Amino acid sequence: SGATLLYEVDGATHELNLPLKSFEFAQNGIPLTLNATMPQDGTITAIRFNYLSDPDYMAELADAETLRVRLDDGPFSQVNLNLTDQEEGVEIDLPDTAVSATTSLRITAEAGPGGLIRANTSILMNEHWDDLLPISTNGRNAYGSYYTEVTGGQRPVTSQDNDDKRREVLQWLDEADYIMISSQRAMWHLPRLPLVYPMMIKYYEWLFDGTLGFELVTEFHATHEIGSLYISDTGGTVSWGEAPEVGWPPPPEWAAEEAFSVYDHPPVWIFKKTDAYSHEQTAELLGNIDLSNPIFMNPQEATQAPDGLMLTAKEWLTQRANGTFRDIFAVDGALNQSPTLAAVVWWLTVIALGWLAFPILFVVLRGLPDRGYALARIFALLFVSYFGWILASYDVLPNTRGTLLLGTAVMGILSLILFLRHRHDIAAWVSANLAYIGIAEAVGIGLYLLMIGIRLGNPDVWDVIWGGEKPMDLSYFTAVLKSTTFPPYDPWYAGGYINYYYYGFVYVGSITKLLGVIPALAYNLILPMLYSFTGLGVFSIAYNLVESKDWQAAIEQSPIANLQTRLNKRAISAGLIATLLAVFLGNLAEVGVLTNAWYKAGNDALGSIPLVGNIMQTLDGGIKVLSGQPAPIYPSDWFWNASRAINANPGEVAPITEFPFFTFLYGDLHAHMISLPLTILALGWAVALALQTVSGKQFTVNGNEKPYATRNTQYARWEIALQWLLGGLAIGALRATNTWDWPTYLVIGGLAVLFWVWRKENGRFTLSAILQAIIFIILLVSLSILSFWPFANHYGTAYSSVSLWPGSYTQLSNYLIIYGLFLFFVVTHLVRELRDWTSSWTFEGMRRFEPAGPALIVALVAYVVLLLALIIRGYLIAPVVLTLITLSGLLGLRRELPAARRIVLILISSALGLTMAVEIIVLDGDIGRMNTVFKFYMQVWILLSVVAGVTAVWLWPSVQQRSKLVRNVWQTALGVMLFAAFLYPVLATQAKWNVRMNKSAPHTLDGMAFMPVTSYADTNNSTIPLVYDYEAIQWMYHNIDGSPVIVEAHNHSNGGFSEYRSITSRVAMYTGLPAVVGWDWHQRQQ
Repeated sequence: SGATLLYEVDGATHELNLPLKSFEFAQNGIPLTLNATMPQDGTITAIRFNYLSDPDYMAELADAETLRVRLDDGPFSQVNLNLTDQEEGVEIDLPDTAVSATTSLRITAEAGPGGLIRANTSILMNEHWDDLLPISTNGRNAYGSYYTEVTGGQRPVTSQDNDDKRREVLQWLDEADYIMISSQRAMWHLPRLPLVYPMMIKYYEWLFDGTLGFELVTEFHATHEIGSLYISDTGGTVSWGEAPEVGWPPPPEWAAEEAFSVYDHPPVWIFKKTDAYSHEQTAELLGNIDLSNPIFMNPQEATQAPDGLMLTAKEWLTQRANGTFRDIFAVDGALNQSPTLAAVVWWLTVIALGWLAFPILFVVLRGLPDRGYALARIFALLFVSYFGWILASYDVLPNTRGTLLLGTAVMGILSLILFLRHRHDIAAWVSANLAYIGIAEAVGIGLYLLMIGIRLGNPDVWDVIWGGEKPMDLSYFTAVLKSTTFPPYDPWYAGGYINYYYYGFVYVGSITKLLGVIPALAYNLILPMLYSFTGLGVFSIAYNLVESKDWQAAIEQSPIANLQTRLNKRAISAGLIATLLAVFLGNLAEVGVLTNAWYKAGNDALGSIPLVGNIMQTLDGGIKVLSGQPAPIYPSDWFWNASRAINANPGEVAPITEFPFFTFLYGDLHAHMISLPLTILALGWAVALALQTVSGKQFTVNGNEKPYATRNTQYARWEIALQWLLGGLAIGALRATNTWDWPTYLVIGGLAVLFWVWRKENGRFTLSAILQAIIFIILLVSLSILSFWPFANHYGTAYSSVSLWPGSYTQLSNYLIIYGLFLFFVVTHLVRELRDWTSSWTFEGMRRFEPAGPALIVALVAYVVLLLALIIRGYLIAPVVLTLITLSGLLGLRRELPAARRIVLILISSALGLTMAVEIIVLDGDIGRMNTVFKFYMQVWILLSVVAGVTAVWLWPSVQQRSKLVRNVWQTALGVMLFAAFLYPVLATQAKWNVRMNKSAPHTLDGMAFMPVTSYADTNNSTIPLVYDYEAIQWMYHNIDGSPVIVEAHNHSNGGFSEYRSITSRVAMYTGLPAVVGWDWHQRQQ
């Protein structure tokens, strides 16, 4: 305080602070009286005034001062002083006076001859939201009588760091004599937010190491002791012989959560200013801290994005110094000058990579009859892209063509090793499956050429109205290709990195970078490639499920004679049907678009006819439209409306109901498009594991004793490990490609593990089987997480929780418009399965069910209760969906069911379960439930395509055996729905071709070729020829080194013209160069 009484006890000096905050002594003025109580027996020896100064001090007119003090009524002790304007401590000896404890003391002080004397007390700084130290006790008011706080009281150390706070920190450091930290609340919390509190983190660091000119004079820290062992729960540390130190830096993660200490034994630190403190030095230290870009984050956001989604200085320097466009892409090379040649070489490269990877899948996907042949090309790109990505993510090798070539070589070496180990098996398989290989290749190239033809109709990678989000896609894609390390730099926010599930661009970028094809051309080759991968992948899985029955029989019975030497037409048909449903047909909503167009074209007078007016008007309009009259609807309605087929309340954003053909036709290279082949690879892995033979028997081809399908024991352990590594990689890739797919396929992978273990244990879930399943599921999940850890470590998302959906629910009619064709196959299949099951019932067989009777009754009651609850809640699709899920599950429990049929039932339950789930829950932060429905409905479409393809060929013989009436009704219903589904590709494709900015622009795969012949009109009614942009971009391709930051016009989404309709960001789009800022809403989402 301002004055301290000194006394001795047994030769040791003790101090008693006296109640003095501020006082001014003047000759003949009012004396100062201080009252105190002696705390213990002792001898008073002196008094010290801790902060004395001359308030009128002037160096040239300095006056001497006199101060005298006495204890009670004793004699005065006097001291002569020469004070300045700088405060100093002055000690005045008193006559030794023995005083007993609790004695009341009165100290009187007054000024003698000379100038004025000012006495002050210690100025203490405390932190806000914490205890004020010292605490007032025993009637002694700490800040009423003893101490003074810094200006403003307890200081807001947790307010955001900025220039104002910097000045505030300097002020309190200048003022404070002591800094009191009464707990770890702020000091250990703020470092968790390094981007919010860069200054405060340095403040605490410099406080503890003495840089600020303060020293730690005392610390209070409660510990637990066991003999000489000291344990600090607060600091998470132990020591021997003395208490461990706590303070700075903050303790490790295993320290107790702060709530366990701050309320009853918080650590306390007290710092005292020393002569080393310097205002100038402190101002310089604080001034060197960069506060130019303040970022506010809460702890959860900081945990998700500890780097604030910004590249480090070193990473940013590396990215800008590299990525020269002309070095990565052969701008003037043959492929970029001839799109046709590029398309041919591209596909040949895909086939070559698939063949190179096939020996790996031959071993890993040994549960599939086609041994993963059709999936090999999907896996090949995954292997090569992952090799380059993981090394660049850990800064081992840069993201260059050389690294990708090295990855290709590594894949080739691994394939060669496996080929040499299994060459007889592979040769036998190839010899027996040449016809299948030919058909698979035909399907693959057929789909590739089909989508190339569709792209040629409208290859423009931008459109002022229907360009979609191609600017974002191409910007991100090009930036990923140009990035030297990962995460890739953000082309729409210079200095940041792409906070998006960007791995899909790495995946498709691998072949782009290997061949040096410029992104605008590669864009129109990637779409056909992904289209082919998706269709061929679905073909493979459906084929394998149908083929597996004969294939498994061959494994069990050996030899299989001619089973593998002839083509299984039913399996091929299943694959083709599944492909047709997955990537070519649309939903049934195009019927509504067509009839609406006809109705609007019809004579309004006909609509007034009672009962049949609408029909008459529609038929009239239909005749006119078919006769050549333009349909009076927006041209885009033909391809757009079917993707918004679910009802929504007024003011509610309608859910997206995309399906693969719309996705590829619209042509946005989005995450959900790129992930389609990867989801099929993950599904293929799951099906392969589920179908994997567990009998251990070998089988031969035409007497050849060289086995090519056996159980795990015939494979080396490292080959078995490859199976799990591929599963983890394929599923993990979904997290970094389209995160929405990751949980779904983790569940499907987990179900496959359960099914595989169940089959291994002869259809029993013993304790051993349960433990095995848990271990392998944990292994699969862990591999999927760890394989893409660098992505997860940088990816920050605000959308990580779900809640109940409060809006409108899907009408059953809308649901049937989307999935009616699929449900036609599903329902027919379940009816057939149910009939097959019930027709095999016997009295003896039913008696075996008696022990399970109570459980079945409970399950039935639960089903009825749940169904009623869902109906009351308003879930209109529940009666259909829940019934089909329950029936699928019940039919799947039959012990005698072949594996493939059980897998199909599992897929039915899984797919329909997803459609029910999005009726109930929604991702927090979604726009309505737009993306929640959209992302999961895409998954359902693929799963049900496989199911429909397989069940179609299983059903056909049974249908043919029905009565003519039943057969005709079934076939007619199927024909009507197929016709309705065919309407979409027929009508939508032509419409999409007609929405070009310049219909006379070249029909070429070069996505920029439209620019030299196209003009753009902005909101000022000015026409801008894009040829100049085109020429400027071409110049940049040839002349700009590295990836320097560019500045281009920015259009705010809240302005009069949406960025979707503007020309902004086109330089970043076509060059991948980092712009200061891109599209407004997209960057806010990041």
